[in-house]
Amino acid sequence: MQQLWERHATHPNDKAYALYGILKTVQVDKLAPVDYSQPHGTVYYRLFCSLLCWDASLVCLLVDANSGSLGADTPTWAPDWSIPCSENWLDSSYAYSSHPTSASGSSPARTAISDHRLTVTEILYDACAVSLPSFAAVREADIIPGLGPASPAGQTMLALHRWIARACRGIRVDSALDSTPKAIATVLMGGELGDVQVVAARKKEEQEFSDWYRVFSDACAAGGREDTAVVAAAAAAMVANERARGYFVRCCCKLARKRGLFLTSKRYIGTGPVAMLGSESGREEDVIAQIAGAAAPLVLRSWGNEEFSI
Repeated sequence: MQQLWERHATHPNDKAYALYGILKTVQVDKLAPVDYSQPHGTVYYRLFCSLLCWDASLVCLLVDANSGSLGADTPTWAPDWSIPCSENWLDSSYAYSSHPTSASGSSPARTAISDHRLTVTEILYDACAVSLPSFAAVREADIIPGLGPASPAGQTMLALHRWIARACRGIRVDSALDSTPKAIATVLMGGELGDVQVVAARKKEEQEFSDWYRVFSDACAAGGREDTAVVAAAAAAMVANERARGYFVRCCCKLARKRGLFLTSKRYIGTGPVAMLGSESGREEDVIAQIAGAAAPLVLRSWGNEEFSI
C-alpha cells in the first residue's frame, strides 16, 4: 500500500486500478479481470470480493475509511485518494533526536526513541475481557428472557451483532446474492461471494443466520441504543426462535474461533492471532492500547516493572 501511495497519479481511478497490479506481484491469484469502463466504486468492490475469495479473514478491512466524498456508488471502506496528504507516513510529532519536540516546536513530543526503546504518551487503554471462543460452553438454557447485558452471553450477543452491522454498512450485495444477511453470512463464513452452488447444509446455516440477524435488528430498532433493552428483547425473541437460538450457541465456538474474535472490557470487538486467543492459559489479561500516531490498536503484555511489550 505504501508503494501505491507514493506513486504519482493524475486521477484517483489510476490508483484504484493500480491495486490490481500490486496485488498480482504478491501472488494474489483470484483477482477478477479489471474492467476499466466501470465506475470507481465498482472497481473497488470487485477487488474486495476477489480478496475475500483469496483470504476471507480480510473481512477485517470492512471499516469506515472515507467520509462519503467519493460518491454513493463507492463503499465506505474505499480510501479517498483525493485527500491531500504528506507522503511521509510518520506523524510530524515523531522525533529521532535526544531532545524531541513536536511539529510546533513548543510542546513535548508524543513519542521518543532512545536506546532502541520507543516511549509513547497519549494512549487510550482497554482490556481484552473475553476471548469469544471461550463461549463454546454457552448452552441454549442460558438464552432466557431478561438476560442482562453484563453477563458474558449478553455481551457476546450484542457485540457480535454490532460487528456484523458495521460490516453491513461497508459491503454492497453482489448480484448473485439476494439479501444483505445472506451476503454478510457468506463473507463471515469464508465463502466466495457470488458462489450460488451452495450445499443444503450451507443453506440451512444461512437461514439460521438470517433468523438470528433479524432478531437482533428488530431488537436494536425497538431498544435504540440502550444495551439492556436490546439484549433483553433479543433474548426473549430467541426463546421462541429455535433456529436463531441454535445459531448463536454454535457461532460462539465456530464463527468466533474461525475469525479469532475477542471482546474488550468496553465492549469493542476485535480480531487477533491464534496465539492471543483461545489458548488453554487464555490471554484475557492482555491490554489493548490505541496509541496516538499509530494506525491500529496494539496488544500490550506485561514485561515487568510496569513496562509492556508489544
